[in-house]
Amino acid sequence: KNYQVPVYSSALTWRAILAKDSSLVRQNCRLIDNNRLLCGDLEVQSFSIPHDAVDPHGYTFTSRSNGSKCTYLTDAGFVTDTIREAVAGSSALVLEANHDVEMLKNGPYPRHLKQRILSTLGHLSNDTAGHFLTELERLPEHIVLAHLSEHNNLPQLAQDTVQNILQDNNRLQETELFVAAQNRVVADSPLPAVLDLK
Repeated sequence: KNYQVPVYSSALTWRAILAKDSSLVRQNCRLIDNNRLLCGDLEVQSFSIPHDAVDPHGYTFTSRSNGSKCTYLTDAGFVTDTIREAVAGSSALVLEANHDVEMLKNGPYPRHLKQRILSTLGHLSNDTAGHFLTELERLPEHIVLAHLSEHNNLPQLAQDTVQNILQDNNRLQETELFVAAQNRVVADSPLPAVLDLK
């Protein structure tokens, strides 16, 4: 709205955005055909996720020249077969680890909001994220835990929980784990070339 940049969206999501703010310039919207978008060497593929929004999606970013794939998955209430299929074969994964269940249950949020977050249309917990990773045949080489709640999680707690689950299943040595933050970069040095999808 402020910068007149193109917005890529599914038709259902765009209709919902316009219903909230009809002043948006329609020509800025680019609809994603068949949930797929090509941008130079990069193929962006969206996939449906369960969340209490209109037509929510996760994304894979794949280099057509070398096949390297990064998957972005946040705002998911639970892990579906569609999600498993999208994540399979990823070199890198940005994965929601939104909350610690006990912190959420004992935290300041009202009951209805706690129930929403814990529902199948809510958010993935640290434990759910960790157990999902153990289900993968091959772990991504790099995993970034993301979308951490400021009130119901701690970066070290998210990392420790997922690390411990991977360790208990003898999978920790297969990957490098990072935790994203809203106000700082993930790593002081560039992440390895596997994340370079030029």
